[in-house]
Amino acid sequence: MRVYVLLTVLVLLVGCSTPQTTRVIDFVDPFIGTANSATVIPGLADNFNAANVYPGAVRPWGMASISPRTTFGEQENGSLSRLPSGYYFGEEFIYGFGQLHLSGVGCPDWGNILVMPVTTQPVLNPEQVRSRYSAEKAEPGFYSVMLDDVNTALEVTATTRSTLSKYVFQEADSEVYIQFDLFHNLQPSDSAYVSIDSKTTLSGWNLSGNFCGQGTKQKVYFAAEFSKASSDQFVLSDTGMEEGKERLDPETGAAFRFDVEAGEQILLKIGISFVSIENARLNLETEQPDFDFKRIKNEAQDDWERMLSRIRVEGSSEKDKTLFYTALYRALIHPSTFNDVNGEYKAYLSSDIHTLPEDQSSYYTVLSLWDTYRNLHTLLTLVYPEVQTDILNTMVAMYKQSGWLPKWEIAGDESFVMVGDPVAPVIADSYIKGLEDFDAEAALEGLIKSATQVENNPVRPGIRRYNNQGFITQDQYNFPSTRYVWGTVATSLEYNYSDWATAQLARALNQDDIAASLETRSLGYRNFWDEETEFLRPRNSDGSWMTPFDPDTLKGSLDGDWPSGGPGYTEGNAWQYLFFVPHDLSGLKELMGEDRFLRRLNDTFEEPNRFVLFNEPDMSYPYLFNELEGEEWRSQQAVREALDFYFDLGPAGYPGNDDAGTISAWYIFSAMGFYPVTPGLTEYELVVPRFEEVTIELQPGFHDGSTFRIVSKGDVEKGYITNKKLNGAELEGYQLDHFDITKGGTLELNTEQ
Repeated sequence: MRVYVLLTVLVLLVGCSTPQTTRVIDFVDPFIGTANSATVIPGLADNFNAANVYPGAVRPWGMASISPRTTFGEQENGSLSRLPSGYYFGEEFIYGFGQLHLSGVGCPDWGNILVMPVTTQPVLNPEQVRSRYSAEKAEPGFYSVMLDDVNTALEVTATTRSTLSKYVFQEADSEVYIQFDLFHNLQPSDSAYVSIDSKTTLSGWNLSGNFCGQGTKQKVYFAAEFSKASSDQFVLSDTGMEEGKERLDPETGAAFRFDVEAGEQILLKIGISFVSIENARLNLETEQPDFDFKRIKNEAQDDWERMLSRIRVEGSSEKDKTLFYTALYRALIHPSTFNDVNGEYKAYLSSDIHTLPEDQSSYYTVLSLWDTYRNLHTLLTLVYPEVQTDILNTMVAMYKQSGWLPKWEIAGDESFVMVGDPVAPVIADSYIKGLEDFDAEAALEGLIKSATQVENNPVRPGIRRYNNQGFITQDQYNFPSTRYVWGTVATSLEYNYSDWATAQLARALNQDDIAASLETRSLGYRNFWDEETEFLRPRNSDGSWMTPFDPDTLKGSLDGDWPSGGPGYTEGNAWQYLFFVPHDLSGLKELMGEDRFLRRLNDTFEEPNRFVLFNEPDMSYPYLFNELEGEEWRSQQAVREALDFYFDLGPAGYPGNDDAGTISAWYIFSAMGFYPVTPGLTEYELVVPRFEEVTIELQPGFHDGSTFRIVSKGDVEKGYITNKKLNGAELEGYQLDHFDITKGGTLELNTEQ
């Protein structure tokens, strides 16, 4: 737990009590990353700042997540917050508490069902019902704050599909309202409905969306209940309180009036569903049959303790443990549960309602695959294989429902934001690593469709030219002449990798001809190699190079003055894509020559803004020195420097968007001392761990062993690996195989300066 306030603390020492055992959740600080990064990136500070995370209460992979809104005001993109999470540490006011949120994404959405206690006239204007606040506290599954202007202490917690708030009113004989605002989500509602069902209950829904401007929509249903009967109830409109029991309009809400005494508590529980009001009520009744705040909070924290404890780290500073377990906490928020307690969920790209098969525990949403394919799903495959298996079944179900596998799915809709075909490495990597309890044949069918269908292919823009010529040409697909290819080099390289990943799945399923064809096509990156500039450079349809060419620019790939990527690249430049060939690093090394490969890799780290961890394309680069015999020490150094430079305690402790847990997963793997440079292979690249001992709890039914330990002897802070033993036998090279981990055992590392 972290408390970011100045308090006078009275410590009472009673007898000789036995010290409590430290829990891993005690190392989690949900405020880390909620303010501007401490890392100063010249010219980028306005664009890459907070991690876009929130401090509120959520369960592991939970649907509901209650958190305060501290940023408000209409932005140019139509959102009602300048940050996608709605929260920025240190702001003056809280405007309300939303019931579900996105963590670490790049665009505002969700934040639905904004609830706020008020002592003035209720009104659908957060600016008029806001409150100053103090005494913020946050722990996994719990958040509390003092709302100073309404003199009310508030505590919140959550189940998987519902939230629970406890209001403690400080003034005697006062009249207060608790109001529901169904319009001011992080994106304003297109439509909304509220029904006052009794003196203690209400229900409704709102429709909003437009994630990253892509027109996505989600209808969020809710059912709410107070622990005390209200003295009066009103619906809210854009003009204020109105008589009546229901209202249908985008600007809709409700207010319940209570007469309270000093110290009185009122609890409010809210169930959420993406299917119906009835299901929201069922979720609420099932997960919260009463108003037991202590029980719900304890169960939430027990859930987090159980999941976070699957990895134990020892022998380092409290700072390192705090950063590690906070990162692991962030990595287990998304994907989020999408099905209700009765198994129902909204189908992908459809209004149909489906029901989970009996052998599937959960169906998921928030598939930020361009980000998460690089490491998050590999982490889930290794440590939480039962969750990853349900995610695989979710994605295959999406294909069967719609004819397409997901790309960037949100609430059953598809945004198609970012580039490439990122579902392929996720599916292939999981299958290659032993997760086979899903319809792999159907998954391969969907991947092949995305890779080959030329007409009406929403997943792979530019596919006709890519299939025919082997790469996407700059003159025919440069923005703005064609809006659907964002970065010709970046998109082509992503397709190369996804083709290779699909080939690995095809080969595992004995479809060797398809595998061979896709593997050949995956080498198309070589068309971009420019011997003169020593970059993977955009080309035109006649074979000429794009000019002018500036490998350092981060602007020009899209309209506007934000760093969307240099021409030909996506959210990066030529440096950040130079080594983005994870499936054929040996081939890239041969193409460049080993000496030049080392020189250009060194060049990437020696100048500022060439290696940047706040975005994905180059996040594996510190590990690439392991490709060069005798230079592996450079990977150990580069990873150590990145861990120290980009991460710190406090609200400014993350380098930028957490990208639905991707940056967190990078930290987790790096701190454990191994990293999946190429999802789709079973190899991890080794470096020095952050800790003297790491223990991974393996899972029965998925793994052969019970635990895998990494024990580091010597100097883990400044040393380099001098000797490696796996279960007592010398380990050659700097690679660790996935199945050596899942068999269980011990990796011993000796490190010296």
